Amino acid sequence: MSIIGLTWAGVATAAAVGSAAVSIWGKYMGGKDAQANAGKIEEAKTAAGDYKDAKVGSAQTTYGITTDTLNVAADTSIDKGNRTASSNLTDLVSSVNKVTGKSNMATNTTIDKIQADKGGDIYSAYNATTDAAVQSRDLGFRTADVTRETSIASAELDYADRMAALEQEPDEFWEGFYS
Repeated sequence: MSIIGLTWAGVATAAAVGSAAVSIWGKYMGGKDAQANAGKIEEAKTAAGDYKDAKVGSAQTTYGITTDTLNVAADTSIDKGNRTASSNLTDLVSSVNKVTGKSNMATNTTIDKIQADKGGDIYSAYNATTDAAVQSRDLGFRTADVTRETSIASAELDYADRMAALEQEPDEFWEGFYS
C-alpha cells in the first residue's frame, strides 16, 4: 500500500475512534444530566401531590359551604313556614272566638267544623312548605356530593397523569446513559 492509502485508513480509523468517543461522551453527559434531573423530578412529584391536595381541599371546602348554605336555606324556609302557620292559627283562633262571642254560644258544630277545616289547611300548607324545603335541600346535597366526587376524581386522574409523565423522565445515570 501506499502512504496515501495508509493515511486514508488512519484518518478513517481516527474518525471512527473520535466518533465513538463523542458518542460515549454524549451518553456519559446524558447520564450525568439524568442524575442532576433526579432532584428536580422529586420536586415536581411533590408539587404534583401538593396541587392534587389543594384541588381536593378546594372541593371539600366548596362542598362544606354548599351544604351549609343548603341547610340555612332549608331552615329559613321551615322557620318562615312555622311563623306563617303560627300566625294563621292565631288568626283562626281569634276569628273563632269572635264568632263564638257574637253567637253567645260556647260551642257550635258549624264553627268547630270550619275551625277543623281551616286548621287542616294551615297544617297542610305548613307540611308542603317543610317538605319542599327538605326535598330541595336533599337534592342539593346529592348534587353537591356528585360535584365533590367528580372534582376529587378529576384531581386524582390529573395527579396520576403527572406522575406517569414524571416517571418517564430519566433520573438515574444509566437511564440517562441509554436514553
